[in-house]
Amino acid sequence: MGTTYDKAVVINGVDSAYVRYNVGDFSRFTGTYSADSSWALSNNEYSLLAYLDDREDEPCINIKMSRSTVETPLDIDVGNAQFITFKLEGYHCSLVLSDCELVP
Repeated sequence: MGTTYDKAVVINGVDSAYVRYNVGDFSRFTGTYSADSSWALSNNEYSLLAYLDDREDEPCINIKMSRSTVETPLDIDVGNAQFITFKLEGYHCSLVLSDCELVP
């Protein structure tokens, strides 16, 4: 059985923001992501990146987001990493991570 995060994580930033999970001995990170339209401005676009440990030059996710981004599933192989970091870059960026689970 995995570790489940019951509450959604909202990250906000003026230019960038991030959240880091300790994935330890788990093999997969699952959940959903979407733009948080309550904080983001309607015409803003920003980048969502996810990377394992401190390997910022090798993101496992690199996508463009906007306020109209709908809830999208996540299923990431975290392999032998210790951490996964989700980073948002852009003006008034805001993200919701929900239903997150670490799977053995």
